[in-house]
Amino acid sequence: MLNAIDRVMLAVQSVESAREAYCEVLGREPSEEGTDARLGVAYCRFRLFSSCIELLSPLDNYDGDSPLFKRAQWQLAHHGEGIMAIAFATQQLDDCLAVFEEQKLGVKVLDADGYLKNSRMIQLQEDHCMGLGLLVVETEDRLSLPFAKPSTESGHGLIDDVDHIVLNTRDSDTLKHCFSEQLGLALRLDQSREEWGVRQLFYRVGANILEVMEFLSEEQKAKADYFWGIALAVPRLDPCLERLRETGIAVSNARKGRKKHTRVATLKSHDCGAATLLISQERP
Repeated sequence: MLNAIDRVMLAVQSVESAREAYCEVLGREPSEEGTDARLGVAYCRFRLFSSCIELLSPLDNYDGDSPLFKRAQWQLAHHGEGIMAIAFATQQLDDCLAVFEEQKLGVKVLDADGYLKNSRMIQLQEDHCMGLGLLVVETEDRLSLPFAKPSTESGHGLIDDVDHIVLNTRDSDTLKHCFSEQLGLALRLDQSREEWGVRQLFYRVGANILEVMEFLSEEQKAKADYFWGIALAVPRLDPCLERLRETGIAVSNARKGRKKHTRVATLKSHDCGAATLLISQERP
């Protein structure tokens, strides 16, 4: 029913500044950008292989009641810039609505005309899903949005995709019920790692992974559920780190990833408030 993560949505103070930062991080130009006066947001989108990264800022002097505007404002007021929501893709929105009604999940229908072409979109009520920003989008052709083109002639060390999204929860059992039973997401792994002090749930959604993390220590538990960070996939890590450093972006040194045959590095600047990991699959 929910067959992909259509987009990762970041609330930012200024789309113009965030656009410049993400162009440098990804090494790519936006696929699409604009404003929607009815929804009260300015946006900038980068379509990658399996998903889309969308930067959103609330418009000044907007006086409507758009859920997107309110969510972006709430994110900026309570957490600052960062991931405000994710949108799942479906080809069966009417079936989703029937299931959500049966599961007593409240929804808000958004007027997507002008914001997303040939699409219908709903937002799940936050108080029914642990306060998280969750949307569902049905689009006639997800691939109609152009792939984000390289911003450099060399095409050296570019970022190609979203690998996974991480959210921090205060109650993984309740969130597991929401994701597994109510939304029908496929749980691939449920594990507690004492050496890391966390319980982790891994959901496969199309080509992407949604990772849920709960700290085992009461002192470290999140006070509220929130999207913590994003992992971006690169074909090879070293050329990407070289390009980023040449651009003036701060990154950590490469290190071995927790997943077998991976190498990772952490973005130290230009992350628009979202903890950002760079990851490459590099078999020996």
